[in-house]
Amino acid sequence: MVDYCIYTHLDNILPCTGKSKHDIFRLEYLSACKIMENENNILKILPHVPVFMFEPLLQAVIYKCYLEFINTDRILIDYFDNNYSWTVLNRIDVAIPDSLRVLILNWPHEEFILRNLLPPLNPPVERFPSSLRQLASQNQTICEMNDMMNVFRIFCNKLIKFITSAVFECTSINTHVFSYNLRVLDVSGMDCFLTNQKETCCFSHANDIINVIRNSTINTFGHKIEILADAKISKFNLGVRDELLRSIIKESLNPDIGISVNFIEINLILNPNISYSNEFYMVLYLGRCKYLHLTLEVEHHNNHTENLYLYLPELVGIKLTYSKINVKSLDFLREFKCLEHVSSSLNNDLNLTNSLCNLSNGLKYLNLSRCSLRCEDLESLANSKHSHTLLELNLTDIKIDCEAAVGLTILCQKLKSVKVLVFEYASLNTLPSGLVSKLINAIKDCDRLEFLSIKGTLFSLEITHMIIDELAQNKSLRYLGLTFPLVTINGKRLYFFTNNNDEPDYLHNLCKIFHKKLNKLRHSQLYISWSHRERGYPE
Repeated sequence: MVDYCIYTHLDNILPCTGKSKHDIFRLEYLSACKIMENENNILKILPHVPVFMFEPLLQAVIYKCYLEFINTDRILIDYFDNNYSWTVLNRIDVAIPDSLRVLILNWPHEEFILRNLLPPLNPPVERFPSSLRQLASQNQTICEMNDMMNVFRIFCNKLIKFITSAVFECTSINTHVFSYNLRVLDVSGMDCFLTNQKETCCFSHANDIINVIRNSTINTFGHKIEILADAKISKFNLGVRDELLRSIIKESLNPDIGISVNFIEINLILNPNISYSNEFYMVLYLGRCKYLHLTLEVEHHNNHTENLYLYLPELVGIKLTYSKINVKSLDFLREFKCLEHVSSSLNNDLNLTNSLCNLSNGLKYLNLSRCSLRCEDLESLANSKHSHTLLELNLTDIKIDCEAAVGLTILCQKLKSVKVLVFEYASLNTLPSGLVSKLINAIKDCDRLEFLSIKGTLFSLEITHMIIDELAQNKSLRYLGLTFPLVTINGKRLYFFTNNNDEPDYLHNLCKIFHKKLNKLRHSQLYISWSHRERGYPE
């Protein structure tokens, strides 16, 4: 129960609703409070706020900012006027109040981990419906999933920049001080939320970070404030950014400085014309890198992989991208005993199964886009420890024939914990309807599944109805990505977008049927993203 002393301060700033003050923990209620808008108000009551109330207050600030961001008219205008361009949206400011800065700098716990503190942020379905705009006002559950996610990514990117600036700008002349308790400020691990311009999180103000660390005289009460973030080093400016990375880590190791910065995930594009010294890999080690996106563009990669294991034996995640080499094996992954995330997009035939199934840990995230997978490969994964631990499986752009479909069905039947499945452009429409039905049934029984995308597959209308009927029974599913089925009007087969004036009404009625089926027996809304092929694209 909230202490009585806080009520005295809350009486003048909380909106009068006639409800019990014990309802103040609801996000919608807190986000309407004046306390969220005024730094002086929150400073006034902060000494009296119970520890357990900090998190709902923080979430309410973020929630309010998010609502204001997605409801800004300029967002919608710029979005449509610029042909659905997200570049413009990146330039729109988010009005984040200083009360968020105050909450962070006075955080009562030792760790502040942003990814664990984000409140439930509903996707802006009403603001960003389908690009087929005539459907938007009639059925708001139709929306572009990618649009919703991009809005969320942009917001999170701006939020991270604000939070890191809040810490780095906390100088001796600032009225704020760090809390006695805060030890770790973690804004890493937001890869799924950020845009491809990931370096903006860390390096857009890298020199400022170095200067603040060097000149910092803030009172951290005798302990280090450790900031964990992500970084990107591009081959085009590797020298400059490599030096910035070295400088930041070097300054962070100074025992007389109260702030240290470590880059948990590093997106590294290796230059084929540069030979990397052991000192370079030592920088990755000192930076406590846990997740590495490694783009190899050299003919011989053995030295790189050997050095990675030597300096980063506790690597948790690795993403391997190859563009000019023919990799024969991923057996070197077995050396990493802590791997949980593996992504490898390869165009050549490669026996992945042995390499993956021999890993010490069960993987949580596995991306094998564009890999050549046979039935036995999929069955081996199904019988491995990974089937019990995987949270996300991405098999985009793999070719599934009848034999491989059997293996994929077996794999889906054994996925006990999976929350995200992506089978986009997997040529599932070439399979007999019976095999498709068995696969969808296996997916339906994944009782923790929240996100499913099978875009890029032009099923018949009959098969699409079957998919809708089956997936409607999965109560955990929240987001579904589909390609609109092939339809026939007046004897002519049409795709999602045509110039036929009769099509919008037909599509609208068909979508109403689909959405009614999906949500008839559900307690929570299921959001659908419909994709399409180019106008007039032949079957």
